[in-house]
Amino acid sequence: MKRINRNILVFVTLMAVFNFQITPFSTAATKREGSCGVTIGDAHYSTDMMRDGVRAVKINVYSKCTQSLRSVTVYVELYKEGMFGPHLVRKTSKFYTFVKPGEKAWNKNTFDYCKNFTKTWYYGVAHSVALINGQRSVVPQVWSSKPIQLDCGT
Repeated sequence: MKRINRNILVFVTLMAVFNFQITPFSTAATKREGSCGVTIGDAHYSTDMMRDGVRAVKINVYSKCTQSLRSVTVYVELYKEGMFGPHLVRKTSKFYTFVKPGEKAWNKNTFDYCKNFTKTWYYGVAHSVALINGQRSVVPQVWSSKPIQLDCGT
């Protein structure tokens, strides 16, 4: 029991010291195209990696439709604001063969490791492509609702 309490204390202390954002979908943005939509959260620290003692910035995205989908791909780009404008930090895609109606097709693989504690602004851009009744359907790009500043230089 003491070990669990110690781990919780360490976790809470790290969040307070580094001002961790633990609610990535508190201000999520969604864009819809017909019966489908893409929802993107704000950039945040990866809590899973933080448990392993690693600091990383990440962004989560999901696509959801009211119809069944085939060949679904969810694309995500993580950007940071630099001295000369935005810089692409990481670009990923996640493929699903089949997604049931109302089921979420997640892409939680877009992250980059923090190399230092430099304050940096991050945001994400996402879209999805799928086949609905044999027809190609594209949900246009959706941007994070706002850039988030994190102590995480990449």
